[in-house]
Amino acid sequence: MKAVILSGGRGTRLEPLTSTLPKPMVPLFGRPVLEHLLLLLRRHGITQAAMTLGYLPHEITDYFGNGSRWGMQLTYFTEPSPLGTAGGAANCAGFLGGEDCVVLSGDCLWDFDLTAAIERHYQREAEATLLVHQESDPTPFGLVDAGKDGRIRRFVEKPKPEQVFTHTVNTGIYLLSGSVLADVPAGVPWDFSRDLFPSMLEHNRRLFADCPPGCWIDMGSLDSYLRCVRLALDGDLKLELTLPQPQPGIYAAGALPRDVHLTPPCWLGKNTAIGAGCSIGPYAVLESGTLVGARSCVEGSVLIDCTVGADNHISGAVLCRHAQTERQVELRSRSALGAGARVGRRAWLGERVRIWPWRSVEAGARLHHDIPPAGEKPRGSAPF
Repeated sequence: MKAVILSGGRGTRLEPLTSTLPKPMVPLFGRPVLEHLLLLLRRHGITQAAMTLGYLPHEITDYFGNGSRWGMQLTYFTEPSPLGTAGGAANCAGFLGGEDCVVLSGDCLWDFDLTAAIERHYQREAEATLLVHQESDPTPFGLVDAGKDGRIRRFVEKPKPEQVFTHTVNTGIYLLSGSVLADVPAGVPWDFSRDLFPSMLEHNRRLFADCPPGCWIDMGSLDSYLRCVRLALDGDLKLELTLPQPQPGIYAAGALPRDVHLTPPCWLGKNTAIGAGCSIGPYAVLESGTLVGARSCVEGSVLIDCTVGADNHISGAVLCRHAQTERQVELRSRSALGAGARVGRRAWLGERVRIWPWRSVEAGARLHHDIPPAGEKPRGSAPF
């Protein structure tokens, strides 16, 4: 099989992380999310992939090139205007050459046994197999109703609470026979869940659901991004964390810092520097180049090549590249600093407050609202 990775979305709910990066390029344990997906595909013997691009495409093409560094062959398809999920995949017809394929989203992480799922797909003689997952709250997703034999009977997209009849949701991972994408009209927006699959049901095509064991998470928001970190550090989501563990649950690229209290699990990338008296963890990720000043506390947070001043308290926050906080700053749960954002001394950011790239927070400020891009009015903090 070949793969098609849908990588063109902007990811507005992940802002300010995605203000300067496409969603699949958000860093996670030393590599972009999209790189984790390529490694997963390669482990299952899939080495040829097409990527559909839209928002900031050069960020993806410049990083991955032809894919040879990962043992992959990559082909890119840029969409001047969005074609939808099925339309984007069908636009890769020249690459696929009529072969069977797996289609997946570039912003979801999972650890399913793809090889076993492909075998079941062929055993059922399915034209399309949707990999599905059980979610405690299925309302943000599409519901999939299937019989005991796995044959799909109906879909409900993003249901209201009163419409929930199952907790089985569509993961956006599809195994398709070579003929399926031929049904997608050329050059117009077309969606798998809203257009193609309902049409297949109407015409009694062989459409199946497969619920493999494992973990799946849609990284569509800052909340789910932080949840993904927790799942991976707990070992519930099996990713390649790459770094050695000098102590159980503590991943570190170099020698452990002195005079620092480390609470597992935590992940310390290359060229990080942590001041004396700091408390790091649990569930703290310090990506390469991060500096943390003396006596600061960082827990449940992701710090990406940024600088944290002395005596800070960072809890459940995300700090992007070149963001900077001065002394005695406090960032509360689900707050986020975009690339190059600055927070002045003794400032306090409440829960879910987001600061857009290159914006500043004055010293001593107490913020309960976002600071959006220049020229926009301040917003209330958005639900993640």
